[in-house]
Amino acid sequence: MKKGDRVKVDFTHVPDKGQSNFHFSGNGTVDLFEDNRVFGRLDDGRPFCCLTTDIELLDQKNLVGHDESKAINKTFLFLLLVLGCAIAKGCGQ
Repeated sequence: MKKGDRVKVDFTHVPDKGQSNFHFSGNGTVDLFEDNRVFGRLDDGRPFCCLTTDIELLDQKNLVGHDESKAINKTFLFLLLVLGCAIAKGCGQ
Protein backbone atom coordinates (compact mmCIF):
# COMPACT_ATOMS: atom_id res chain seq x y z
CA MET A 1 0.00 0.00 0.00
CA LYS A 2 1.30 3.45 -0.89
CA LYS A 3 0.33 7.11 -0.93
CA GLY A 4 -2.39 7.82 -3.48
CA ASP A 5 -3.94 4.33 -3.42
CA ARG A 6 -7.74 4.29 -3.50
CA VAL A 7 -9.45 2.40 -0.68
CA LYS A 8 -12.91 1.56 0.62
CA VAL A 9 -13.20 2.43 4.31
CA ASP A 10 -15.72 0.96 6.75
CA PHE A 11 -15.10 1.17 10.49
CA THR A 12 -16.47 2.68 13.69
CA HIS A 13 -14.38 4.85 16.01
CA VAL A 14 -15.30 4.36 19.67
CA PRO A 15 -14.15 7.39 21.71
CA ASP A 16 -14.09 7.66 25.49
CA LYS A 17 -17.12 6.73 27.58
CA GLY A 18 -20.12 9.00 27.27
CA GLN A 19 -19.42 10.07 23.70
CA SER A 20 -21.13 8.97 20.51
CA ASN A 21 -19.46 6.52 18.15
CA PHE A 22 -18.30 7.81 14.76
CA HIS A 23 -18.90 5.60 11.73
CA PHE A 24 -16.58 6.11 8.76
CA SER A 25 -17.73 4.62 5.49
CA GLY A 26 -16.92 5.41 1.89
CA ASN A 27 -14.12 5.61 -0.63
CA GLY A 28 -10.96 7.54 0.05
CA THR A 29 -7.30 8.11 -0.71
CA VAL A 30 -4.30 6.92 1.31
CA ASP A 31 -1.97 9.69 2.53
CA LEU A 32 0.33 7.59 4.72
CA PHE A 33 0.79 3.92 5.60
CA GLU A 34 2.81 3.28 8.74
CA ASP A 35 2.93 0.66 11.55
CA ASN A 36 -0.09 -1.25 10.20
CA ARG A 37 -2.17 1.95 10.28
CA VAL A 38 -3.60 3.80 7.31
CA PHE A 39 -3.97 7.58 7.31
CA GLY A 40 -6.01 9.24 4.60
CA ARG A 41 -9.07 11.22 3.62
CA LEU A 42 -12.49 10.22 2.41
CA ASP A 43 -13.86 11.69 -0.82
CA ASP A 44 -16.11 13.96 1.28
CA GLY A 45 -13.00 15.51 2.89
CA ARG A 46 -13.08 13.83 6.31
CA PRO A 47 -9.68 12.54 7.47
CA PHE A 48 -9.40 8.99 8.79
CA CYS A 49 -6.92 6.76 10.58
CA CYS A 50 -7.57 3.04 10.93
CA LEU A 51 -5.99 -0.39 10.88
CA THR A 52 -5.33 -2.14 7.58
CA THR A 53 -8.06 -4.65 8.47
CA ASP A 54 -10.67 -1.85 8.28
CA ILE A 55 -10.05 -1.02 4.63
CA GLU A 56 -10.27 -2.70 1.26
CA LEU A 57 -7.87 -1.75 -1.53
CA LEU A 58 -9.84 -0.80 -4.64
CA ASP A 59 -8.84 -2.10 -8.07
CA GLN A 60 -6.89 0.72 -9.71
CA LYS A 61 -7.53 -0.52 -13.26
CA ASN A 62 -11.31 -0.13 -13.16
CA LEU A 63 -11.52 3.13 -11.24
CA VAL A 64 -12.45 6.53 -12.52
CA GLY A 65 -10.56 9.03 -10.39
CA HIS A 66 -12.51 11.30 -8.07
CA ASP A 67 -11.31 14.42 -9.91
CA GLU A 68 -12.05 12.83 -13.28
CA SER A 69 -15.53 11.88 -12.08
CA LYS A 70 -16.21 15.47 -10.98
CA ALA A 71 -15.04 16.75 -14.38
CA ILE A 72 -17.38 14.35 -16.19
CA ASN A 73 -20.30 15.48 -14.00
CA LYS A 74 -19.54 19.17 -14.62
CA THR A 75 -19.37 18.59 -18.38
CA PHE A 76 -22.68 16.72 -18.34
CA LEU A 77 -24.38 19.47 -16.31
CA PHE A 78 -23.02 22.14 -18.66
CA LEU A 79 -24.43 20.29 -21.68
CA LEU A 80 -27.80 19.98 -19.96
CA LEU A 81 -27.77 23.71 -19.19
CA VAL A 82 -26.96 24.61 -22.81
CA LEU A 83 -29.63 22.24 -24.11
CA GLY A 84 -32.16 23.59 -21.62
CA CYS A 85 -31.45 27.19 -22.68
CA ALA A 86 -31.75 26.25 -26.36
CA ILE A 87 -35.10 24.57 -25.77
CA ALA A 88 -36.40 27.48 -23.70
CA LYS A 89 -35.41 30.03 -26.36
CA GLY A 90 -36.83 27.88 -29.15
CA CYS A 91 -40.14 27.36 -27.38
CA GLY A 92 -40.55 31.08 -26.66
CA GLN A 93 -40.60 32.11 -30.33
